[in-house]
Amino acid sequence: MNGLFVLTSPRKTDDPWHYVRAVFAAAEAEGTPNPRWLVVDGTSEQAEQLQGIAGPSWTVVRYERPDGQWLGGNKWPYWRMIELAHELTGPGDAALLLEDDLEFAPNSLMRMLTFPCPRDVSAVMFFNGFLFKQPKQHPGLWRTPAPVQGCQAIQFSRQTLELLVRWKAADFEWQKHNESDVALGVAQQRLRLRFASHLPDVVQHVGSVSLVGHGMLAEAGISDPGPVALTNDSVRDRTSCNYAGPHFDCMRLYARHDLYL
Repeated sequence: MNGLFVLTSPRKTDDPWHYVRAVFAAAEAEGTPNPRWLVVDGTSEQAEQLQGIAGPSWTVVRYERPDGQWLGGNKWPYWRMIELAHELTGPGDAALLLEDDLEFAPNSLMRMLTFPCPRDVSAVMFFNGFLFKQPKQHPGLWRTPAPVQGCQAIQFSRQTLELLVRWKAADFEWQKHNESDVALGVAQQRLRLRFASHLPDVVQHVGSVSLVGHGMLAEAGISDPGPVALTNDSVRDRTSCNYAGPHFDCMRLYARHDLYL
């Protein structure tokens, strides 16, 4: 059975778990039986707190940063999620990897978790707010040669997870970039992976502040990016104009499933 894996971290807001609560709500509303895992980039106390909020249907795994690791970006915890998915995904199954700052169309989790990854595809992206900039793109599975952009919602085959884990262990090139999607783009080229985009997008990116972008600024020695960067950094070019919407039942997509095979 395909597993659900979610990367989250506490935010510096009144409710540090504001974003991931929407993931919990979507999973409970749909009642999907798939195993659920949370990878939290935080302290052991924060991981315990999150387990209490998530409840017994979720398993929380803490990403422990190595001593002295100062690098920003989310590549390291994202790859921990890839490794976890590789460990827990059986032959013939796939894993759905999500970031936490998403809005979900009705039954979008069911769509993503039960979507059969075609044999000619390494991974399926269920959100792509970067490549398709015109609204109402023709629905289907777009097997484009474009590099990966964004890691909001991707289904990886078991074979692809194994390739990515091996690439990290064997190739120093993995160290070059700290953004998870940039690292995936490098792996895509080196390993000749084929990422396909599912249209319409069944989730929407709703993050108001990009922790990745701010991590990069911190590494550059910029302590205060200013109010414009704070408000615009993550929403600029990172939302989809082909999102199915909060009232579109994704079960309707199965009526035209021939477009996706």
